[in-house]
Amino acid sequence: MSAFTVLMTKKISPELVKKAKQQDVELKEVEFTEVVPCDEKNKVNEVAGRQAAVVFTSKNSVSIVSALLDGKKPDWKIFCIDGATRDQVANCFDEQSIAGTARNAESLASVIAREDSKKQIVFFCGDRRRDELPDTLGSHDVEVEEIVVYETKLSPEEIGQHFDGIAFFSPSAAESFFSVNVVDDKAIFFSIGPTTTKHLKKFSKNRIVTCEKASEEVMVETILSHIKKDNE
Repeated sequence: MSAFTVLMTKKISPELVKKAKQQDVELKEVEFTEVVPCDEKNKVNEVAGRQAAVVFTSKNSVSIVSALLDGKKPDWKIFCIDGATRDQVANCFDEQSIAGTARNAESLASVIAREDSKKQIVFFCGDRRRDELPDTLGSHDVEVEEIVVYETKLSPEEIGQHFDGIAFFSPSAAESFFSVNVVDDKAIFFSIGPTTTKHLKKFSKNRIVTCEKASEEVMVETILSHIKKDNE
């Protein structure tokens, strides 16, 4: 039986690629987006100099803000998306600083509105951030200070071969992929979370399997368990 082939729209850890290969699943990695940090060291350090409630909705923003702080551990109340983003917050900051989490941005905004008594929050984000979080916070009278700490550049690439599955890790990756590619209706899409799933539905009616948790590890586990289930 030939291997099940999956296009990963970003690089993942070699260990996960090896794990999939051991189960006869070939993962091909292509970067469809590029993250470019912004020079916002002064703004980040100004926020670090005061007590603040802050929010992260991507692993990239956590890593970049942490690097700009040069090892400082600010007195922040942190809200973040579950999965890889939360894990990165725990690694870069302090587990006890995490005040609330949720599976997606809209749900996280509701958590913030309920838990943040000051009704002010700093949103560290990318230039392509979606509207759900700031719009929902605004409807709850929470003042949002946005600091764009990275830009997401699309890196489209034409894929000449058939893949049994395609794994999408962000709405931007989906936008980049579909700007130059068309897929047949038999390919299964694997989505990192509800927001990406919603975006994928704009481009295709293919079957979508959504991860229960937003992380590379869970993505690969989702792919492997789905294939196993389909082959039973």
